[in-house]
Amino acid sequence: MPPRDGITYLSSLDQWKGRGGFDLKRISTVLAALGDPQTSLPCVHVAGTNGKGSVSVAIASILGQSGYRVGLTTSPHLRSLNERICIDGFPVEDGRLSEYAIRLMSECSRLGERLSFFEAITTIAFMISADSSLDWFVAEVGLGGRLDATNVISRPAASVIVSIAHDHEDILGLTLEKIAYEKAGIIKPGCPCIVGDLPPEALKVVIDFAESVGSATFVYGRDFEFCAVDNVVVYRDKKGRKVSFKPSLNGGYQRHNMAVAIATCLEVGVSTEACQNGVEAVFWPGRLEFVQSTSGRSVLFDAAHNPAGIMELCRFMSERGIAPLEICFGAIRTKQWQDMIAIIAPLVRRWNLLAPRCGQAVATGEMCTFLSSIGVSATDYGADYASFIADRVRCSEPGTILVCGSIYLMGEVRSLLLLEQRRLWKRKSERG
Repeated sequence: MPPRDGITYLSSLDQWKGRGGFDLKRISTVLAALGDPQTSLPCVHVAGTNGKGSVSVAIASILGQSGYRVGLTTSPHLRSLNERICIDGFPVEDGRLSEYAIRLMSECSRLGERLSFFEAITTIAFMISADSSLDWFVAEVGLGGRLDATNVISRPAASVIVSIAHDHEDILGLTLEKIAYEKAGIIKPGCPCIVGDLPPEALKVVIDFAESVGSATFVYGRDFEFCAVDNVVVYRDKKGRKVSFKPSLNGGYQRHNMAVAIATCLEVGVSTEACQNGVEAVFWPGRLEFVQSTSGRSVLFDAAHNPAGIMELCRFMSERGIAPLEICFGAIRTKQWQDMIAIIAPLVRRWNLLAPRCGQAVATGEMCTFLSSIGVSATDYGADYASFIADRVRCSEPGTILVCGSIYLMGEVRSLLLLEQRRLWKRKSERG
């Protein structure tokens, strides 16, 4: 087969669009036929509404700073499918991804099974990691937890629930309690669970679930905390451990995320030195990431795609004194896009609308109508990314332009700006 045929196969698979008939039977059947590669490595399993990607890559970075070889799977990707599977901080090569996809396609054909796209890419992440002589594997939940394809991990070294807020209500439920129950589904008997700063009603559900399955919890605000003075953050916990660090990622909320990552790694036996080095060196693109366009204009990319994320983004901009500003916004229909617009609108002086390259994108005309209803005008670029970049990103106009609202939108703009793909983390032996 041509070298990209496996990637073509992955791209042809259906996305999961709802609960109907969805469970873990298909992926479990396929994994069993492949020898259950998900059981071959110690694993950290990470769920949460916001921040789970940042925590996952920070955990991988910390483990790398301990000298371990680490695999990581995250979602969604910004630019290409291979970003979803990283080994030692590098995305897997297209050829290798395609090779494993072809192997998976052959096995599914033999079994008479058809996986969804996310089930397939998750299976391939397990396969590649099992074959790569790794020491650890870090898995970010795709959506929810209980029915997520990653939840075939039966005995993680630790489970992590970073945050809980309203998102994907059509799938996870309308209340924080129901959302918390779905995310708590990754907690396993006898495996510790590290819990971030959750709303009280969600925290109760998570702790009750953990107690019901015999999982010890290590909870932010009860068992560990952090304080910040200027740009130095100090992690402390009830076991007397302390880590001082300067986060490499922007945003006050990343202090919390890095504290959760540190707590997790300390609980699985990593040193405080590795924790400090790991969170100070990690890179995670599109999370309050500043870049300069060829014209010198400052562009701020952020993955905020729900109301809670937009509120944190607004807090960051206000702290940095970069509002009012110009924005490029787009969203998908499963998100609370009207609420996102309403939250950020007071900080915006100029609106530009782009449709994410996604089948569920909200039409820019519909967003224009909504903005008009609240007295705001916007420039509608539809799906014309090239014109937007020429008009607004590569112009000589001063001031920051923000790109947010959809990870798909942000990834497309980053791709068209030809931003260099940086390594996410390094191993201890490669520092410097």
